[in-house]
Amino acid sequence: MKIKTDFVTNSSSTNYMFIFKGNTKEELYTILKKYSDSFNLEHEDYDKTKSNITVKDIIDSIEECIDQILPDYVVSVKIKPIDILIEKIRKIKKSYENHDDNDWYDEIIMRYLKLYDSTKTAKKIGLNSYLEIEFGDNDGHICGGRIGDTMDYEGRHIRLSNDEIMLLTDGMR
Repeated sequence: MKIKTDFVTNSSSTNYMFIFKGNTKEELYTILKKYSDSFNLEHEDYDKTKSNITVKDIIDSIEECIDQILPDYVVSVKIKPIDILIEKIRKIKKSYENHDDNDWYDEIIMRYLKLYDSTKTAKKIGLNSYLEIEFGDNDGHICGGRIGDTMDYEGRHIRLSNDEIMLLTDGMR
């Protein structure tokens, strides 16, 4: 796993919040396998190189990162109660609401309001845990390569929401 610790670049990453019914990584993996078709992704890079990934690649990536001790500024990849995510998103939304009114902040506030509403809905339907992980081309827990690139560019379009799992994404662009 690579962790970027130097200057800011024009890289991108997509933050994934796997919200699910259960408390263990094994329960999450069982649910992901059940919806494996959602994770059969293909990405064509700028040089026309094609990459394919499956749910096994996603599970292996989570397994590579889960419960590692990371620097304080890096979000740790671990299963946590959904209330922590709800509060985190509420605080982020509130911090942007305190800025001067302009279109740029309004767009971010709306994005976090949507995430906040979605997490509240997830809790309401009985989803009780989440795991957060970033995939990116040059940034994130899974950085670059076949899996990082494909999940960053294609995975953010996955729509998965039911009474077992809700997948939320937030692009860091």
